[in-house]
Amino acid sequence: MILTEDGLLKISASRLKAWTSCPQKWAATYIEERPFCPTPAMAFGSALHRALEVHHRAQWLGHESGILLDAFTESLDSSDAEVSSKEREKMIGQATGLLSLYLERFSDEEVHAAELMLKAPVIDPETGEDLGELTGIIDLVTADGRLVDLKTGARAPSSLQAVLQNQVQLDCYRYLVQETSDVYIRTGEIRSLIRTKEPKVEVTELPSRPFDAFIDLVRRYKRA
Repeated sequence: MILTEDGLLKISASRLKAWTSCPQKWAATYIEERPFCPTPAMAFGSALHRALEVHHRAQWLGHESGILLDAFTESLDSSDAEVSSKEREKMIGQATGLLSLYLERFSDEEVHAAELMLKAPVIDPETGEDLGELTGIIDLVTADGRLVDLKTGARAPSSLQAVLQNQVQLDCYRYLVQETSDVYIRTGEIRSLIRTKEPKVEVTELPSRPFDAFIDLVRRYKRA
């Protein structure tokens, strides 16, 4: 479905990225609404994201995080992906290493907000036209003005790859924060948790930029 109940165009980072990278995939997902089966890698990423969501929310609210690995295994076991017992054991080992590394590096940061679901109209600044309704779920906003998105993968992306693959997503999220709050986002940040033999957390910073390119992309998306 590409329109809201009010007849507005649905806009999100995932829709824009799918449309720009592969229009056929976009059509299969959002027009034909074909069902898909999550892969074990997707299940791992979702489960790790869930564990870090628990941690960030606890930091935000001033609570104890609890055992993050429990959140990971609960999410993994509830996934529709087919994960063998051997693969599950390997994933738990990888998650243990990545969570330990992440907490060691970021446990002391101050959290302004976590797992925010936001919605805002995208208004063309030149014409005043309402281009559609933008929605998104933001992983983390730190107290010092960093907008953070979490990724998992089997290999670390280069800095250029990280920027090219995620600039649109961070533009969407910065726009949502700007339109729904008075929080100033000074920079975007991609934290890539890499499932290598020696776990790694790679950080790529994407400085804030004017919204001209983002608005132009939404214009072209609506016309298409």
